[in-house]
Amino acid sequence: MSLWNNENVDFPARTLLGAEYKLSDPVTLFAEQEFTFSDSTQDTNGTRIGMKATPWTGGQVGTSVAQEYNEYGARVFANLGLNQTWQINEKWSVDG
Repeated sequence: MSLWNNENVDFPARTLLGAEYKLSDPVTLFAEQEFTFSDSTQDTNGTRIGMKATPWTGGQVGTSVAQEYNEYGARVFANLGLNQTWQINEKWSVDG
């Protein structure tokens, strides 16, 4: 495993740095910086900031804005997601 370079361009070395701040009991703010490195010219980096909330048991709502630089140039995009976990028994759960 390498932190800074990799000869395989299909699976470059990937480094992710992040921080979270608990704003209130159900709401967390986060920021992440991601870098990928390979021996080719396909190095990338991206920045994400967003918020995660747990409004009810098993439910999670998340939103983020990201800026990414890769071999095709810069792009900005947003994500919004909703996850729900149902606990079937002590050992099994289902996510949707």
